[in-house]
Amino acid sequence: MRRTDGMPIISIGAALIALVLAAHVPEAAAEQARTLFERESEYNHVIVQQEGNERILHFRRRSVDYRETVVDTRQPLRLIAEWTRLMMAGLMFVQQPRRVLMIGLGGGLVTRVMAHHYPDCTFDNVELDPAVVEAAQRFFYFTPGPRMRVHVRDGRIFLRQSRDRYDIIILDAYRGGYIPFHLKTREFLELVRNHLAPGGVVISNLHHGTRLYDADRVTYAAVFSQSYAFVGREDSNVILVSHVGTSRLTREQLEQTAARLQRERQFGFDLPALMRHYQERPDYDRSARVLTDDHAPVESLNENGR
Repeated sequence: MRRTDGMPIISIGAALIALVLAAHVPEAAAEQARTLFERESEYNHVIVQQEGNERILHFRRRSVDYRETVVDTRQPLRLIAEWTRLMMAGLMFVQQPRRVLMIGLGGGLVTRVMAHHYPDCTFDNVELDPAVVEAAQRFFYFTPGPRMRVHVRDGRIFLRQSRDRYDIIILDAYRGGYIPFHLKTREFLELVRNHLAPGGVVISNLHHGTRLYDADRVTYAAVFSQSYAFVGREDSNVILVSHVGTSRLTREQLEQTAARLQRERQFGFDLPALMRHYQERPDYDRSARVLTDDHAPVESLNENGR
């Protein structure tokens, strides 16, 4: 519509809409990049950012930000990142965990979700970096207590000094995009295996985009007689569930267990859907070398942890 002098006519309503949009777009853009916390610790460059409804824990390494935890502030128990959902596959193997150990806290989301669905279970969370623990408590709804204990130390030292056994041990200690080498070796995994309760499993977050992925899988195979891989489609994570024993569960058994647990526990995630990620055929080079302490910086990790 135009005026008699040829200029377009702008309605009052359209003008108001334009003003409203102009007022809100800069604010929304600023919210997507808002930094809530930043700390350069001895071990990490820790950053917490708010992007819309998502709160994200980053570890910055060599100018690259690695996402460690993503939480929906509207639904704090929602598992947004695919790898966090895949970690729940371990519940198909230990259906009633009583004690869980997690090495590598991040934002504390994984154990917090497990604790919600298993109120009788106790959790030990081991994290090397005090700045990460602080970020988890301040920004990611993580609250330590009698059932949710936190130990600020190296995961390998913790296991050396502990006599406890666990139904589930979760390994998710990353420094940027990589697992510290002393938490990858055969000797370390043997230490982990010795802390499993009868029937217990290890849930490991691996990354098949790294140069040592084949060696990781070969090393796990040297320590654990059974491993089940759940492969991510949105990223390069592979969640490996490992245990000791001669019997192996079939796909049908796992699917039946997942369906039953979903009915009984009413998980906020879809446990049966995780079977779509189950990889029955190995995807790694079995001729790769087993990783050992010969090349790991463990000389300083004595029995006193000094």
